[in-house]
Amino acid sequence: MTRPWTWWTEVWSAEESGRTLALFRIAVAMVVLLDALSLVAAGVIDPLYIPISEGGMAPADRFPSLLLDVIGHTTTTTWALWSAMLGLSAASLVGLGGRLTHLALLQVVLAWHAIPLDIGGGYDRLLTNALFFLVLGNTTATLSVDCRLRHGSWTSDAQVYAFPRYLAVAQLAMLYTATGYAKGGAGWHPPFDGVFRSLQITTWARWEHLAWLGWAQLPLRASTFIALWWERLFAFVLLWIAAQNGWFGDRLRARAERFDARIVFLGIGLITHGILGVFMNVGTFTTITLCFYVVYLRPDEWLALSTRIRRRIAAFR
Repeated sequence: MTRPWTWWTEVWSAEESGRTLALFRIAVAMVVLLDALSLVAAGVIDPLYIPISEGGMAPADRFPSLLLDVIGHTTTTTWALWSAMLGLSAASLVGLGGRLTHLALLQVVLAWHAIPLDIGGGYDRLLTNALFFLVLGNTTATLSVDCRLRHGSWTSDAQVYAFPRYLAVAQLAMLYTATGYAKGGAGWHPPFDGVFRSLQITTWARWEHLAWLGWAQLPLRASTFIALWWERLFAFVLLWIAAQNGWFGDRLRARAERFDARIVFLGIGLITHGILGVFMNVGTFTTITLCFYVVYLRPDEWLALSTRIRRRIAAFR
């Protein structure tokens, strides 16, 4: 029993540089900020989020929200929520306020998503889960205004707990794996025309008249098959990360270092979400999902990547 307990405590007490969590914070804050601005640009706040009693279409029934229970749902509070979402996401983006900023932003976003019963999707919960991980982690230890005020520099080598990053890694793997096994409709069995069918749904299609994609049945069927099993097998990345961290012993760690499973699974993910972004309008699903890709690189890997990019830019100049 001693060895499992030792492993458990080491995992939850492990520390690392705050670079990855800081980049995750920046990515998530950018998604919330741009989503808030897009609502105004589309002109949908008054018709969709204002209550029916005041001329909007938002029903009296809504999802539970502690914040809305306190402040109530009116035209004034609706715009107050939007303003708070905009301001707090901007503060998160620059790294001001630490956990308190993210806790407040989480409550505001939960309240905002509680207003309309028939708008949104599962990606709303993915977004709020991401904000919860920002509350758990010290995401302003570096690349932030907080760091600048604390150390006089925008960056710091201060160590932070790694477990919020581990939880975010597990979140994405759980999302993909569960989604993969939930795909039980006819389109996900031979002849595997699920992707083609999805592209014909007018609610999601970015453009009309995509029936011409029927000429590309072979690659579409192949992509359907690959997407299905890529999602179902994505949990393998968790096993690879555990082995690469040495949690299964030195022998499996050596084997894991010979082949980086992330290249395959994250590479397929980037291509898949890229195609979705081009052909389908699925709200913030693509952008918030890609935010979780950030946590799959360790801080030292992000540092090495940024150094390589700077050298390439310097050489190009």
